[in-house]
Amino acid sequence: MSEELSQVDEVTEPDETELEDLEDSEVEKLSVEDLKRELAKTRKEAASRRVQGKDVASQLAELKALKERDMTELQKAQARTAELEEIVARESKTKLQRKVARAVGLSVDLSDRILGESEADMLEDAKHLLAKTGKTKSTITSRGTVGSPVGQGAPESDDWLRAALTQKGIQY
Repeated sequence: MSEELSQVDEVTEPDETELEDLEDSEVEKLSVEDLKRELAKTRKEAASRRVQGKDVASQLAELKALKERDMTELQKAQARTAELEEIVARESKTKLQRKVARAVGLSVDLSDRILGESEADMLEDAKHLLAKTGKTKSTITSRGTVGSPVGQGAPESDDWLRAALTQKGIQY
């Protein structure tokens, strides 16, 4: 960057080579009008070089701003990547918690209470949680009936109503 700025300084310095090329005797021979024209020409060149120097300086500033903006975009991308990785990790953990809850027979509603970093740790915690809730692992083999095969031992269509009425103490 300092090298680029030194180039700008070199560009903005006036060029005195043309005046040095002329010897003193030649300068004395020039008329006042010629000297004024030469001076105007030199000033014009100096002005154009100052403008070029300003252009170069503005281009350098623009380049610096672009680099900063790009760096900011990179930082934004890195932050978004970290955010997405966090979401993926959280979803993976939730999925594993639900898998473990189903495996031990725990309600999926309680799966967020399962703690642990690995599946083995989660299984151990889920079993402990299942014991605390007082539930045992059960397998449902038919609709509404636990442990009996489908179609065997199913209640008659009116039996469930009679049982419910009897339980409430209602005579039918």
